[in-house]
Amino acid sequence: MPAPLRPGALALALAVTPIAAAHAAVIGQTDTFQDLTLSGWFAGGGAFVATPAVPPAVTASGGPAGAGDAFMLVTATGGSGPGSRLVAQNDTQWAGNYLAAGITGIALDLRNFGTSDLAIRLELLRIPDDRIITSVAALLPAGGGWTNVSFSLASPDLTALLGAAGDALGGLSLLRIVHAPTAAFTGPSVAVPVIAQLGVDNVTALGTTGGGGGIAVPEPSGLLLLATGLLALGAAAPRRRLRTST
Repeated sequence: MPAPLRPGALALALAVTPIAAAHAAVIGQTDTFQDLTLSGWFAGGGAFVATPAVPPAVTASGGPAGAGDAFMLVTATGGSGPGSRLVAQNDTQWAGNYLAAGITGIALDLRNFGTSDLAIRLELLRIPDDRIITSVAALLPAGGGWTNVSFSLASPDLTALLGAAGDALGGLSLLRIVHAPTAAFTGPSVAVPVIAQLGVDNVTALGTTGGGGGIAVPEPSGLLLLATGLLALGAAAPRRRLRTST
């Protein structure tokens, strides 16, 4: 039985009005940050959740391709309040009907620049009714290098915190990248406080097209192998947006 939405989060969800995305998500779209903008990614902001002291920012060099490869740097300051949790979210080009578009997964390059081990998941919301999260986390040891991670969006690979995965994917309002050691609510959020810095690059929508072509999404066992390997190696102007607790 899905876990109920926390009272504070439910009140927040009911208080916001969904805004239609200007660009619906499509297979193959990629955020590379090479134009030195955040491509719609943000954290906090608005009347309900204050903008963190250190919001997501673009770093001009040092991505997976090395010198001159820009990437997004997400910072969490630990403790409590805005910015305490590691969260980056997007309600523009990453919103839309993933089922109709044929999107079956999301790949991205990640690097842990901090001193705390991280468990990164994707959280997908259709506000206010559906909230799901990837069941398997990408485990990133502190100080590790760039790692390419693929998250499957197949129903067996998702955990419903509220509502149903199919409903969320049929009308996504918000995509989030979060540090969440467990696929469950911890206090008001799935994300937990941590002192950390996460590099993010090449966020890409995966899927298959009508003729059997397209990009294959790795099976969940591949993610588990990735997690095991990583553990072994480690032995802007405000605009109106959808808001959720961070």
